[in-house]
Amino acid sequence: MKVVIYRRLSKEDKTKTQHGFDSQLNDINYYLNSLPSYEIVGDFHEFISGGADVKVELNKAIALCEAEGATLVVAKLDRLSRRVSQIALYMEGKVKFKVALLPSANNFQLHLYAALAEEERASIRDRTKRGCAAAKAKGALFGRASPKYGLNSGNGTKIMDEVIEKRKQAAIEATDYVIPEIKKALKYLGKRPTQAKVATFLNDANIITPKGGRWHQSGVQRVLERHNISLFQ
Repeated sequence: MKVVIYRRLSKEDKTKTQHGFDSQLNDINYYLNSLPSYEIVGDFHEFISGGADVKVELNKAIALCEAEGATLVVAKLDRLSRRVSQIALYMEGKVKFKVALLPSANNFQLHLYAALAEEERASIRDRTKRGCAAAKAKGALFGRASPKYGLNSGNGTKIMDEVIEKRKQAAIEATDYVIPEIKKALKYLGKRPTQAKVATFLNDANIITPKGGRWHQSGVQRVLERHNISLFQ
Protein backbone atom coordinates (compact mmCIF):
# COMPACT_ATOMS: atom_id res chain seq x y z
CA MET A 1 0.00 0.00 0.00
CA LYS A 2 1.31 3.43 -0.91
CA VAL A 3 0.93 6.01 1.84
CA VAL A 4 1.46 9.74 2.26
CA ILE A 5 2.03 11.01 5.80
CA TYR A 6 0.59 14.32 6.99
CA ARG A 7 1.35 15.91 10.36
CA ARG A 8 0.06 19.23 11.68
CA LEU A 9 0.72 21.44 14.67
CA SER A 10 -1.07 24.67 15.50
CA LYS A 11 0.92 27.90 15.35
CA GLU A 12 0.84 28.17 19.15
CA ASP A 13 2.61 24.77 19.35
CA LYS A 14 5.86 26.04 17.82
CA THR A 15 7.63 25.69 21.17
CA LYS A 16 6.93 21.94 20.98
CA THR A 17 8.08 21.44 17.39
CA GLN A 18 10.12 18.28 17.58
CA HIS A 19 8.13 16.56 20.29
CA GLY A 20 4.80 17.26 18.59
CA PHE A 21 5.84 16.05 15.15
CA ASP A 22 7.75 13.06 16.56
CA SER A 23 4.77 12.01 18.65
CA GLN A 24 2.52 12.00 15.59
CA LEU A 25 5.14 10.10 13.58
CA ASN A 26 5.43 7.46 16.31
CA ASP A 27 1.65 6.86 16.21
CA ILE A 28 1.70 6.68 12.42
CA ASN A 29 4.67 4.28 12.38
CA TYR A 30 2.94 2.02 14.91
CA TYR A 31 -0.05 1.76 12.58
CA LEU A 32 2.05 1.29 9.44
CA ASN A 33 4.11 -1.46 11.05
CA SER A 34 0.87 -3.41 11.61
CA LEU A 35 0.31 -3.57 7.83
CA PRO A 36 1.58 -6.48 5.68
CA SER A 37 3.51 -3.98 3.56
CA TYR A 38 3.60 -0.28 2.78
CA GLU A 39 5.58 2.32 0.88
CA ILE A 40 5.87 5.93 2.03
CA VAL A 41 5.79 8.13 -1.07
CA GLY A 42 5.51 11.49 0.71
CA ASP A 43 5.72 13.13 4.12
CA PHE A 44 4.25 16.60 4.74
CA HIS A 45 4.00 18.69 7.89
CA GLU A 46 3.08 22.27 8.72
CA PHE A 47 2.23 24.79 11.42
CA ILE A 48 -1.33 25.96 10.89
CA SER A 49 -4.60 26.23 12.78
CA GLY A 50 -6.85 23.19 12.61
CA GLY A 51 -9.73 25.39 11.49
CA ALA A 52 -7.83 27.18 8.71
CA ASP A 53 -9.65 27.25 5.37
CA VAL A 54 -6.49 26.51 3.38
CA LYS A 55 -3.73 24.15 4.53
CA VAL A 56 -1.01 24.35 1.89
CA GLU A 57 0.95 21.23 2.88
CA LEU A 58 -2.22 19.18 3.35
CA ASN A 59 -3.34 20.16 -0.13
CA LYS A 60 0.05 19.04 -1.47
CA ALA A 61 -0.29 15.73 0.37
CA ILE A 62 -3.77 15.14 -1.05
CA ALA A 63 -2.58 16.01 -4.58
CA LEU A 64 0.27 13.49 -4.25
CA CYS A 65 -2.19 10.85 -3.03
CA GLU A 66 -4.34 11.44 -6.11
CA ALA A 67 -1.33 11.21 -8.43
CA GLU A 68 0.09 8.08 -6.79
CA GLY A 69 -3.15 6.35 -5.82
CA ALA A 70 -1.93 6.52 -2.23
CA THR A 71 -3.71 6.65 1.13
CA LEU A 72 -3.27 9.69 3.36
CA VAL A 73 -2.33 8.73 6.93
CA VAL A 74 -2.65 11.05 9.94
CA ALA A 75 -2.06 10.31 13.61
CA LYS A 76 -5.38 11.71 14.85
CA LEU A 77 -8.52 12.92 13.13
CA ASP A 78 -8.08 16.51 14.33
CA ARG A 79 -4.75 16.70 12.48
CA LEU A 80 -6.83 16.89 9.29
CA SER A 81 -9.10 19.60 10.65
CA ARG A 82 -10.96 20.73 13.74
CA ARG A 83 -14.07 21.46 11.70
CA VAL A 84 -16.60 18.76 10.84
CA SER A 85 -17.50 20.49 7.57
CA GLN A 86 -13.90 20.33 6.36
CA ILE A 87 -13.46 16.70 7.37
CA ALA A 88 -16.68 15.85 5.52
CA LEU A 89 -15.32 17.46 2.34
CA TYR A 90 -12.06 15.50 2.63
CA MET A 91 -13.90 12.23 3.20
CA GLU A 92 -16.15 12.81 0.19
CA GLY A 93 -13.15 13.30 -2.11
CA LYS A 94 -11.24 10.70 -4.12
CA VAL A 95 -8.46 10.18 -1.60
CA LYS A 96 -8.61 7.43 1.03
CA PHE A 97 -7.79 8.41 4.62
CA LYS A 98 -6.52 6.40 7.55
CA VAL A 99 -6.28 7.62 11.14
CA ALA A 100 -3.46 5.82 12.97
CA LEU A 101 -5.23 5.86 16.34
CA LEU A 102 -8.53 4.73 14.76
CA PRO A 103 -7.27 2.19 12.20
CA SER A 104 -10.52 0.23 11.87
CA ALA A 105 -12.86 3.24 11.64
CA ASN A 106 -14.76 3.75 8.38
CA ASN A 107 -15.79 7.12 6.95
CA PHE A 108 -19.17 7.12 8.73
CA GLN A 109 -17.52 6.47 12.10
CA LEU A 110 -14.91 9.16 11.45
CA HIS A 111 -17.70 11.67 10.80
CA LEU A 112 -19.24 10.77 14.16
CA TYR A 113 -15.90 11.11 15.96
CA ALA A 114 -15.35 14.50 14.32
CA ALA A 115 -18.82 15.75 15.33
CA LEU A 116 -18.35 14.61 18.94
CA ALA A 117 -14.89 16.19 19.12
CA GLU A 118 -16.17 19.52 17.79
CA GLU A 119 -19.02 19.53 20.31
CA GLU A 120 -16.59 18.78 23.16
CA ARG A 121 -14.25 21.60 22.07
CA ALA A 122 -17.17 24.05 21.98
CA SER A 123 -18.19 22.94 25.47
CA ILE A 124 -14.63 23.38 26.78
CA ARG A 125 -14.44 26.90 25.28
CA ASP A 126 -17.72 27.85 26.95
CA ARG A 127 -16.60 26.49 30.33
CA THR A 128 -13.26 28.30 30.02
CA LYS A 129 -14.94 31.62 29.22
CA ARG A 130 -17.32 31.26 32.15
CA GLY A 131 -14.42 30.34 34.46
CA CYS A 132 -12.34 33.36 33.34
CA ALA A 133 -15.32 35.68 33.77
CA ALA A 134 -15.90 34.37 37.30
CA ALA A 135 -12.19 34.72 38.16
CA LYS A 136 -12.06 38.30 36.85
CA ALA A 137 -15.13 39.16 38.88
CA LYS A 138 -13.17 38.07 41.97
CA GLY A 139 -10.20 40.27 41.00
CA ALA A 140 -7.92 37.78 39.23
CA LEU A 141 -5.48 39.35 36.77
CA PHE A 142 -4.80 37.98 33.29
CA GLY A 143 -2.03 39.05 30.95
CA ARG A 144 1.34 38.29 29.43
CA ALA A 145 4.01 36.55 31.49
CA SER A 146 7.07 38.34 32.75
CA PRO A 147 9.93 38.58 30.20
CA LYS A 148 11.97 36.56 32.71
CA TYR A 149 9.44 33.70 32.73
CA GLY A 150 11.24 30.43 32.11
CA LEU A 151 14.55 31.69 33.53
CA ASN A 152 16.91 28.79 33.98
CA SER A 153 18.79 29.31 37.27
CA GLY A 154 21.51 26.91 36.13
CA ASN A 155 22.40 29.14 33.21
CA GLY A 156 22.97 32.48 34.87
CA THR A 157 21.12 35.23 33.03
CA LYS A 158 20.33 33.12 29.96
CA ILE A 159 16.61 32.69 29.42
CA MET A 160 15.16 29.43 28.18
CA ASP A 161 14.75 30.63 24.59
CA GLU A 162 18.51 31.03 24.33
CA VAL A 163 19.13 27.65 25.95
CA ILE A 164 16.68 25.92 23.59
CA GLU A 165 18.28 27.59 20.57
CA LYS A 166 21.72 26.40 21.66
CA ARG A 167 20.42 22.88 22.10
CA LYS A 168 18.92 22.94 18.62
CA GLN A 169 22.21 24.16 17.16
CA ALA A 170 24.10 21.46 19.05
CA ALA A 171 21.75 18.81 17.65
CA ILE A 172 22.37 20.11 14.12
CA GLU A 173 26.14 20.11 14.58
CA ALA A 174 26.04 16.61 16.07
CA THR A 175 24.54 15.25 12.84
CA ASP A 176 26.56 17.27 10.31
CA TYR A 177 28.72 14.22 9.61
CA VAL A 178 25.82 12.16 8.26
CA ILE A 179 24.49 14.73 5.75
CA PRO A 180 26.88 13.75 2.91
CA GLU A 181 25.89 10.10 3.45
CA ILE A 182 22.19 10.94 3.36
CA LYS A 183 22.69 12.84 0.11
CA LYS A 184 24.47 9.79 -1.30
CA ALA A 185 21.51 7.67 -0.20
CA LEU A 186 18.99 9.99 -1.88
CA LYS A 187 21.00 9.94 -5.10
CA TYR A 188 21.26 6.16 -4.95
CA LEU A 189 17.55 5.63 -4.22
CA GLY A 190 16.40 7.81 -7.12
CA LYS A 191 12.80 8.99 -7.52
CA ARG A 192 11.14 7.00 -4.71
CA PRO A 193 13.21 7.45 -1.57
CA THR A 194 11.74 6.85 1.87
CA GLN A 195 13.09 7.53 5.33
CA ALA A 196 13.16 3.79 6.04
CA LYS A 197 15.23 3.15 2.90
CA VAL A 198 17.66 5.92 3.84
CA ALA A 199 18.04 4.34 7.29
CA THR A 200 18.79 0.97 5.68
CA PHE A 201 21.36 2.60 3.39
CA LEU A 202 23.14 4.22 6.35
CA ASN A 203 23.16 0.97 8.34
CA ASP A 204 24.49 -0.99 5.35
CA ALA A 205 27.27 1.61 5.03
CA ASN A 206 28.09 1.17 8.74
CA ILE A 207 27.23 4.79 9.52
CA ILE A 208 26.25 4.98 13.18
CA THR A 209 23.96 7.47 14.90
CA PRO A 210 25.43 10.23 17.13
CA LYS A 211 24.78 7.92 20.10
CA GLY A 212 26.53 4.99 18.42
CA GLY A 213 23.42 3.01 17.47
CA ARG A 214 21.61 1.94 14.31
CA TRP A 215 19.50 4.26 12.19
CA HIS A 216 15.73 4.05 12.14
CA GLN A 217 13.10 5.93 10.15
CA SER A 218 12.34 8.35 13.00
CA GLY A 219 16.03 9.23 13.39
CA VAL A 220 16.38 9.97 9.70
CA GLN A 221 13.23 12.12 9.88
CA ARG A 222 14.70 14.22 12.69
CA VAL A 223 17.95 14.81 10.79
CA LEU A 224 16.09 15.81 7.62
CA GLU A 225 13.97 18.30 9.55
CA ARG A 226 16.90 19.77 11.47
CA HIS A 227 18.91 20.32 8.28
CA ASN A 228 15.87 21.31 6.18
CA ILE A 229 16.45 18.54 3.65
CA SER A 230 13.59 17.14 1.57
CA LEU A 231 13.37 13.53 0.45
CA PHE A 232 12.01 14.72 -2.87
CA GLN A 233 14.53 17.15 -4.33
